[in-house]
Amino acid sequence: MANQPFELIGLLNVHGNILEVNQVALDAIGLEKTNILGRLFWEAPWWTHSPDLQKQIQESIAQVSLGQGIQQDVTYASPSGISSSFTLSMKPIHSEIGQVIYLVVEGYSNRTYGPRINDPKLNQAIEPELQSRTRHLEEQLAHKQLLASITQNIRQSLDFDEILTTTVTEVRQVLQADRALIFHLTSEGSGIVIKESVVPEYPVTLEMMFPDECFPEECYEHYCQGNPRIVLDVFKDEWADCLAEFMEQVGVKTKIVAPIVQMGDNRLPRVWGLLIVHSCDYYRQWQPSDAELLQDISNQLAIALTQADLYSQLQTSEMHLRNAFDNGVNGMAMLTMSGQFMRVNPALCQLLGYSKSELLQIEIQDLIQPQELDRHRNHIQDLIADRTSTLQIESELRHKSGKTLWTISSASLVHDTQGEPLYFVVQVLDISERRALEQMKNEFISSVSHELRTPLASIHGSLGLLASGVLDEQPETSKQMLEIAATESERLVRLVNDILDLERLESHKIMLHQQWCSALSLMQRVVELLSIKADNKDIRLFVTPTVHQVWVDEDRIIQVLVNLVSNAIKFSSPGSTIWMSVLTQNSESSLPSQGNQQDIPQLSLEKGISATSQVIFQVKDQGKGIAADKLEIIFDRFQQVNGSDSREYGGTGLGLAICRNIVHQHGGTIWAKSELGLGSTFYFTLPVPESS
Repeated sequence: MANQPFELIGLLNVHGNILEVNQVALDAIGLEKTNILGRLFWEAPWWTHSPDLQKQIQESIAQVSLGQGIQQDVTYASPSGISSSFTLSMKPIHSEIGQVIYLVVEGYSNRTYGPRINDPKLNQAIEPELQSRTRHLEEQLAHKQLLASITQNIRQSLDFDEILTTTVTEVRQVLQADRALIFHLTSEGSGIVIKESVVPEYPVTLEMMFPDECFPEECYEHYCQGNPRIVLDVFKDEWADCLAEFMEQVGVKTKIVAPIVQMGDNRLPRVWGLLIVHSCDYYRQWQPSDAELLQDISNQLAIALTQADLYSQLQTSEMHLRNAFDNGVNGMAMLTMSGQFMRVNPALCQLLGYSKSELLQIEIQDLIQPQELDRHRNHIQDLIADRTSTLQIESELRHKSGKTLWTISSASLVHDTQGEPLYFVVQVLDISERRALEQMKNEFISSVSHELRTPLASIHGSLGLLASGVLDEQPETSKQMLEIAATESERLVRLVNDILDLERLESHKIMLHQQWCSALSLMQRVVELLSIKADNKDIRLFVTPTVHQVWVDEDRIIQVLVNLVSNAIKFSSPGSTIWMSVLTQNSESSLPSQGNQQDIPQLSLEKGISATSQVIFQVKDQGKGIAADKLEIIFDRFQQVNGSDSREYGGTGLGLAICRNIVHQHGGTIWAKSELGLGSTFYFTLPVPESS
């Protein structure tokens, strides 16, 4: 080793760390490259024999880092301890903006070239080799800079198109190629040039389509393994002889091809495309280092492609989530950990009566009833402490108008990558209608239980007395007990029939059989049915003549009129009169005051028939009248004007509810007007269809 000439060529960063060094210099100290890369140059074994020399080299590196080249004579000591004179030169390499980014170090033992180091002939002989080695280092540096630049661009940008554009431009410039392009293989078996950078004097191939693009099997397998190819003569390329004519058209002589490889859905590699550089001016002798650089860049593009695919999937997923959030039929919100609204959807704004900007200025606690806050906080703590993954709370929330809404709120907690809680996602469902139905059901069951219990108790008591025999010697009393049982049995039958009728009507199990009927005939039929009942109370039934025809289910409308007239008879005094009459009303004009009506279903008519006006039936009595606060509720189930009516007058409390349902199914509405002590008037409308 001592007799061998020593030479050193290296690349340092501005701090003096070794980035690259030649093998001869490594052999001189018996180290592998991996053992010295990254170490400070002045601490390398070549100089450790002299601390003064180490300090001198450190100071020189600091000076060169400022932009000034240095050449100095130093002493190199071999591992065997033999010292020799050594000439060491350092020069800076600048970036495009003039900043020193690397240092090139070159050194040769004076003994290598004899004692006369300043001999011009000797220097002339050495210079070409020095220039060649310098060019090689500069090329290596340019390659490293290009790869670093593209890698940084990929890490900083999610725009794959922009990355490809930058890549072909920089690759062509650094490799001093005539053309650099990205060739993409489509799933349909075709190929297309999607990016290109080319010097002006050569044809543009951008967006050129190759419909039947294919490779020989061994070529595609070569690319799938991530291997580049150097083609020193495109006209002798056995794997792409079909492209010879095209290559001649665009003026290509030599090229390098580096595959961009992705993993397919089947977890097998597939070639997404190719990064290609062309030499068009001459048959260029591409170096293996050029192909390695191009493949390193292709590998980075494959990473960028995967990154772009994931970002696209993320964007699509985010778009779907945003659409689901914004267009959801249920109220949705994102809340901070303190309960502040971060984001709300239109459904929640509509549900709570607030605008989006108003909700974003308040907290969820502002909408919760004070007595419910502690329960909500306990549930939230369970979610935060991971004692439950989701929670569901049924509670009342305050509407902007001041009313309360029964809701079910479902909440989940979103965490960051470290598992720390970020925010809540809450879905709010309005269950006010369901709660109202449940309350109505409970009231209905309670009312039915009460209404059934009363007649059953009377029947049971009467029959019990008769069965006990205590009335065997009292025939008159026994007869009274039997009459009570019979009367209550009839009442019970009416109640059951009314409940069944109402249930079938509300569930639309009763179909209407509509036909043209005379309104006058309907009212006269009611008089026939109730005349005996009216005569027994000395009440007159009066019908105002009319010629109107109505499109109705005859039996059901008679049922409505019978219910209304029966009630009028029931609550009227002897000697009074009950009037039934009909008038028409154009659909565009106003009706007699109807109070707070419920929504009416659309009238279902035969094809070719449309409703343009309405018939109004009126049943007017001279009874005791109805209090104003009762006019709305009397059409509900089991509602009486007062609690003693059912005991005094009988009835089930379902008649008006049945009337309302029948009228609604005909497409009409029903209401009442009354004055206490002066009587009541019940109205209901029926649309009058006309043939179109």
